[in-house]
Amino acid sequence: MLLIKKFPLSKILKRSVCIGVGRKYMNTKISRELIFRKEISNTYCDLANIDIGMLSPQDLQYYTESKKYSSIDVNRLREADYCIIARQEGHPVHHSCISTSQYFEHPRKELAIDICANGGYVYNVKTETEYRGQGIALEVLKYIDRFATTEGIERIYADVDAKNHASKKLFQKSGYTICGILDYIQYGSLSFVINRGTKFYYNSYRILPFNIHLSKYRSSRRRRIQSDISECASVWQEQNRSVVLFGAGNHAEEVLEVESVRFSVSYAVDESTDKIGTTLSGGEVPVRPLDAISENPPDIVVICSRAFQQEMVTRVKEYDKFPRILTLYPTVGYE
Repeated sequence: MLLIKKFPLSKILKRSVCIGVGRKYMNTKISRELIFRKEISNTYCDLANIDIGMLSPQDLQYYTESKKYSSIDVNRLREADYCIIARQEGHPVHHSCISTSQYFEHPRKELAIDICANGGYVYNVKTETEYRGQGIALEVLKYIDRFATTEGIERIYADVDAKNHASKKLFQKSGYTICGILDYIQYGSLSFVINRGTKFYYNSYRILPFNIHLSKYRSSRRRRIQSDISECASVWQEQNRSVVLFGAGNHAEEVLEVESVRFSVSYAVDESTDKIGTTLSGGEVPVRPLDAISENPPDIVVICSRAFQQEMVTRVKEYDKFPRILTLYPTVGYE
């Protein structure tokens, strides 16, 4: 324990991860989330103008048609074990998801969670921006308490970004207490979670003599995409195909880590003005506006996004002579 007090954990983790790859530790990115837990009890709603209930077909239609939500966001609501909706004048203004499955694949973290018996996990908690500050989220958490008692749930967990003070205050006001800490570490292709206080994450390894566990983070997704797309890249090289990446974010960088892909990619396109004019893969791949696809048509466009995959496919198909489209989710394949 003296070691932890004398040397902050974040510095220890930075040094430990980077020593393994022979780089300076200052470039490592670390973010932290807090795990909250609550013993369930009955509470009652205090807002008369709020109607809280399960996701309805009308709610689902609203989220599907709304431009604020991607197809991935809508699928998360649809596929949740339970999706709680708060409505004001019949209009959805808040949603929260609950998982009671024994094995829960967290959609945002891509970490597998082993929920204890008679337990639940609250995630994807969001109030529409213009309705925040009215106590709606607090009333939804009260509703979840009442719902949990009817379903035999005795204990429920939630995760909050350590920098999100509003969310921390919300859960604490609702009776949740901090029971664990997650430190996310990312250095190049290395991604790990340091898990302290909680033991329900799969693929975790106990390190040091303290209650600290190390879990791999997102490695399975990265390996799947890179393995599948390397097979496609072999064909591209044999057939001398020109390839363009649509999206200049993390997915594009992960794809370009495959050496055979870099040889085939001519450029990347993006609709964000902040990214146009920049480069990917250490300056090798320029980022151009989306219209470059019509000006200099490639043979294949790779959609480098998960949340907006379907929307980006639609944008490419708007061109008169659109190229073949390769998507990464749920598996790598052509449209």
